[in-house]
Amino acid sequence: MNKANTGLSEPTSAQGNGMPHSMALFAHLPEELLGRLFAKAKNLDLPAKQELFAAGTPGDECYRVEKGSLKVSVISKNGTERTLSIVGTNSMIGELSMLDGRPRSATVTALTNCRLKYITRAEFQRFAAEVPTVYEHLTRLLAGMVRHTDNSIAAGAFLSNEGRLAWAFLQLAQEFGNSSDGNGLVIRLKLSQAEIGSLAGISREHASRIVNKWMREGLLARVNSHYTILSSRRLEHIAQM
Repeated sequence: MNKANTGLSEPTSAQGNGMPHSMALFAHLPEELLGRLFAKAKNLDLPAKQELFAAGTPGDECYRVEKGSLKVSVISKNGTERTLSIVGTNSMIGELSMLDGRPRSATVTALTNCRLKYITRAEFQRFAAEVPTVYEHLTRLLAGMVRHTDNSIAAGAFLSNEGRLAWAFLQLAQEFGNSSDGNGLVIRLKLSQAEIGSLAGISREHASRIVNKWMREGLLARVNSHYTILSSRRLEHIAQM
C-alpha cells in the first residue's frame, strides 16, 4: 500500500521548511547513491521489543530499515523516557555515530519484528573515497538538519499541548499513513496513548484527554488499535504556531 499524501510538503506546519521528520542523513541521498552504498550491506533481524543500541554506547554501524518500525528515544536521569521519532521502512538509523565516531545519542528499540541492512564506518569511508560527491550531498542535508532543529525547538517552546499532539499525529501519518478509501488516513502502527504522548512531549493523561476530545469532534477514529486521521487539515491548523 502506498503512503498517504497529507497534502504537505513537510510533515507538519510546525516543522516549517525543514527536512522530513525522519531526519536521517543517508535516507535523503539520491536513490542511485544509496543503492550503491548499501549494495553489499549485511542483514540483521531484530525481534519486537529488542534494543538495537543504547544511548551512550559506541557506534560503528549505520542501519537501513527494510521492514518493521523502531522507536528512537532518550531517557532522563529520573527515568522519564521521551520518544524523539518513530521510523519505518526505508528510514536510516545510526549514521551520525558512524560518521563522527562519537557514542550513540539516543536509544533505538524495535516496536515490531524488523529486518535491517547495515554498513560499517570502514565500508562508508571506502565508498566515499570512490564517490567523493557523497560529501556534497551530506553538506546540504546537514544544513537542512540545522534548520529543522531550529523549527523543532520553536515548536516545543511555542505550541500548546494540542499543537504538539497534532504535530505528532501528522509525523506518524507521514511515515505510516495509508489512505482508507476516502475515509481518512490510517496509521498502520499500533501505539498506546502513552507512546503518542511521549512522541509529542506531553503526559499520557494530557494525550488521552486530547485524543478523546478529537474523537468526539470527528478529527480522529480508532479501529482495531489503529488510529485514523479523519481531518488532516484541521490537525495541520492546530499544529501551526
